[in-house]
Amino acid sequence: MQKEQKCLDTSGLDEDEDTILKIISSDGVSFNFDIKSAKLSKYIETILGDPSCKCITLKSDDVDLSHTVISLIKEYFDIHSDGVVPEDNLTKRVSNSFYNSVKDKKDVKFIEDSVMGGDDNIKKLLSLLKASNYLDIKPLLNMCALKVASLIKGKEPCEIEKIFAK
Repeated sequence: MQKEQKCLDTSGLDEDEDTILKIISSDGVSFNFDIKSAKLSKYIETILGDPSCKCITLKSDDVDLSHTVISLIKEYFDIHSDGVVPEDNLTKRVSNSFYNSVKDKKDVKFIEDSVMGGDDNIKKLLSLLKASNYLDIKPLLNMCALKVASLIKGKEPCEIEKIFAK
């Protein structure tokens, strides 16, 4: 669900123009997103197709869209400020190493440092995976799923349970 608030008039925007979109997380924290990179989300791109859209407030009963998750999404979008992620960024097969499965090493650094670094790393990864699915950010969704796959590949069920019990 999205609720509109008057934040930014997006009507008549030139696609090459550096324009900021205000996005409000489910817990009320505001973020300024570059519209070009925010369109990596098909959900946001669809909303921006409505010229009356002024601002986006993200809410969901099922998906964590808190400031913690939205800040990670913003960081990912900032890495891809040109609004483009190469379609062949991920290898076809999951290798034993996440590092070897992702071609753009900025994306590897983002997942390893920002998402997996610190406390509650599995929780952050799964929340980001769900949010990227909800917001239809396919490159981020695929990369998060690949990271999950690399964590559980070759593990016994009891080992997998321990990973997700953290």
